[in-house]
Amino acid sequence: MNRSEVIGAAQQHKGAVYIIEAQPRRTYEEVGGKKNISHMGISYVALVEHPTDRISVYSESEIMACLDAIASAHRIVGYHLDKFIFPLLSGYRNIDVSRLHRLDLLDYISRKIGRKIELNDLLFGTLGIKRSVDPMKMARLFQQGKNELVEQATVQVAKDLAAIYRWGKEKGYVILNGPFDQRWKISVAW
Repeated sequence: MNRSEVIGAAQQHKGAVYIIEAQPRRTYEEVGGKKNISHMGISYVALVEHPTDRISVYSESEIMACLDAIASAHRIVGYHLDKFIFPLLSGYRNIDVSRLHRLDLLDYISRKIGRKIELNDLLFGTLGIKRSVDPMKMARLFQQGKNELVEQATVQVAKDLAAIYRWGKEKGYVILNGPFDQRWKISVAW
């Protein structure tokens, strides 16, 4: 992705709804396990503003501007927010998540159906697409100098999450792909 295609870190709107995706610089193994997520560092964070679809991409050197945008947001939407994204960001600044109006799509839908869901099941069921973005693989690619690929993947997942959020907001449901090509329509109110 060409940086000129992306609205820079300086553009943020107070009270916005942001859909977030983040990729780490290091793997779990490198930091001593999942209990040390805050030590993994950030390779890229992408914020998609709803409903304008304006995209901001932040590298580690721009992370404070990203955290400022998050702090000023009306709502933060993501996948695995509380157990991955926010702990990852907390390595740069303490984040009082209790003050943030947030929607973790993983937690929200998992609570509704009584089991953990996979992002690909939500993406394929609702949008008909599959993505395989493993944060540990992204960290290794970043370490190999494939920064543009990691940035593109981060932005693409953020866009996909924004499409899921928009779909649910407009239609009042999302679709989860299940085993044996079953599809479950799950009502949502966000």
